[in-house]
Amino acid sequence: MLTKRILISLQSADELKTVAGMGFDWLDLKNPAAGSLGCPSRNEAEAFYELASRTIDRNRSFLSIALGELLEEAWTEVLPIAKEFDFVKVALAGCSDRDDWQERVQELAAKLAAKNKLILVHYADCQLACSPSWNETLDMAVSLESQYILIDTFDKRAGRLWDWYSPQAIQKLVKNGLANGVRLSIAGSLHIDELEEARTFGAEVIGVRGAACQDGSRTNGLCRDRLKQLSELFSNQTITV
Repeated sequence: MLTKRILISLQSADELKTVAGMGFDWLDLKNPAAGSLGCPSRNEAEAFYELASRTIDRNRSFLSIALGELLEEAWTEVLPIAKEFDFVKVALAGCSDRDDWQERVQELAAKLAAKNKLILVHYADCQLACSPSWNETLDMAVSLESQYILIDTFDKRAGRLWDWYSPQAIQKLVKNGLANGVRLSIAGSLHIDELEEARTFGAEVIGVRGAACQDGSRTNGLCRDRLKQLSELFSNQTITV
């Protein structure tokens, strides 16, 4: 099974203008400078959503937003506009040391228009992040009736996704998720020349930031040549939603 979708993480409304018309059907907003799932400011989120509402065909495209780490609660200020996005991602660093993290996830989900909008992040380097295991995250996602789990990396300096999970392990997690009604999205410093092979691992979505940026650095601006490569790679997999 080939990956059907590519998720492009953007950091501003200006970057949204750059990708307009390139055929990407999942556009994500985050603040790369604030971590793997860095939460953008409320002003940035409002500007992004307003522009997307005018320029993106919402019948064919998803919009998502990163809310950062659950326990840091940077998401509190941005939550009013985040509710308008199709999906909301939240990461779980530090939660393995807390007895109440499941309750706090439920509280956040209850604040959304629909609890299944919430996408939980399983960090492949969960030991470094002190975040829940795959099984714990999957159980929580199932209880929320979540459509997706995102697998990403917490510490970009400590390795990429493949340093923590082999392709065979990813394929097993995909099957495990699907058996429980949850689809997988994978990210974690994936290089642009790896994506064609990565599409064969069965994840529903591949998320990229650095692969779309100048010099492959997630904190740099977007690179049109890289965006064109990504668009061409996934052009035959766009589906109606």
